Amino acid sequence: MNEEPVVSRIRDHLEGVDRVFVSRGLAPGWQADLAAATRTVELPCVRGEAVLPPDLSHDDVVVIGHPNWLGCFDPAPLHARAIVVAEPRLGAHRPLASGHAVVVGGVADPESATAGLHRARKLAKGLKQLPGVMPACGTPQSAVFVVLLGVDPGPVAAVLPGPAEAVSGVYPELPGGVRIDASGVAETDVAAYAAAMKYAVRSARG
Repeated sequence: MNEEPVVSRIRDHLEGVDRVFVSRGLAPGWQADLAAATRTVELPCVRGEAVLPPDLSHDDVVVIGHPNWLGCFDPAPLHARAIVVAEPRLGAHRPLASGHAVVVGGVADPESATAGLHRARKLAKGLKQLPGVMPACGTPQSAVFVVLLGVDPGPVAAVLPGPAEAVSGVYPELPGGVRIDASGVAETDVAAYAAAMKYAVRSARG
């Protein structure tokens, strides 16, 4: 997915806005590009979801993800405008109040999106059985989820048979974190993926 059009469309909604809050769960590249273009305040995430400040007003704008880069759904503000980066290909959906701008970062048919969510939950359940492997945010809410390892995540992510990347460099609060995109894992490969993770973690421990 090309990031620049998404950032440009977000910026189109920010003219004349004094306070722009951005979820820490938004894709790191988008966060950096928005911070370079306008003054932003980063919202911390707890269990993968942005924590909204209590003093938001109708003059403020909050940029959130549905789901965000960590695979979770940021809450929409009640007393501020929201720019929602929606990625339907990652599955699941949560209704939004009218008046929020939606920037679509990807498309998918409902059947394949739901299948991705199903695979993520099945895969997360299998990985959770491995020693030292724990989902960072509980049951996956979308096709993307993060697991925490007790080892250096880089070598592990590099050998997994599907889309995965270490996140602890960008998110030090997620030590040993690996971001897994189960939308790119075939149903028949779920067991093999878990086996590869088990072997990679064991090898990393020496």
